[in-house]
Amino acid sequence: MNQIQPPWSRDAAETVAFGSHQPTRTSDLAITSLVLSVVVCCPLTTLAGVVTGVIAWFATRRNASLKGGWLALAAIVIGLSATIGQYAVLRFSYDHVFLPFLTGPQAALAAGTSGDIASFQESFRPATTNGRTSEEHARAFCEALTRRYGAFESAQLDQDSAASRPQSSDQQFVADYGLTFVNGKIAATCTIEIWDSRGQLSLQLLELVIHDSTIGDLRYPPSAPPEPKEGTNGRE
Repeated sequence: MNQIQPPWSRDAAETVAFGSHQPTRTSDLAITSLVLSVVVCCPLTTLAGVVTGVIAWFATRRNASLKGGWLALAAIVIGLSATIGQYAVLRFSYDHVFLPFLTGPQAALAAGTSGDIASFQESFRPATTNGRTSEEHARAFCEALTRRYGAFESAQLDQDSAASRPQSSDQQFVADYGLTFVNGKIAATCTIEIWDSRGQLSLQLLELVIHDSTIGDLRYPPSAPPEPKEGTNGRE
């Protein structure tokens, strides 16, 4: 015979059932995403933190037994910021440090041969000898290049060159480059200043030598000092 339970007994049972819940735990994926996001040694690591953070956040939304949604959101924000920051640093390093060594005198020659003599001169560290980097010298050098080889196209580091040249140092980088003109290719040696006298990053050109055994080499800045003006007895 079934016993009739009093109403208050049924209410109490329903209250216990309504208030019961499954044990919760922090999402392992959310923790992993946060760890990956703060490891800023590589953009791929922080990007992985963003991806795992998004997956963890949706997982905590769908599963009530998982917590750690705020950890996942923090991982997404930190990972995105770190990835963007690292990309900006790498891009700046490539454009302003690696590329100048890879292309050497390319920017200077492109400016000079197109008529922008001022930009060509600014690519070189100012010479200490008066008159060596005058506009006349720069213009004559660029016009001689165009007259000999045609329009300038590009410059590329010649990593396989065996030409004898002064050794690079901590403050200077000396390397051979292949210069491409409309009329063909020509070899050159370029010296780049890495650090200036104050210890700051310079990356200005110190010297550019065009090697041509047939017509003769071209050098900028000129190696010979300027001739004294008439009436100065060799003094400025």
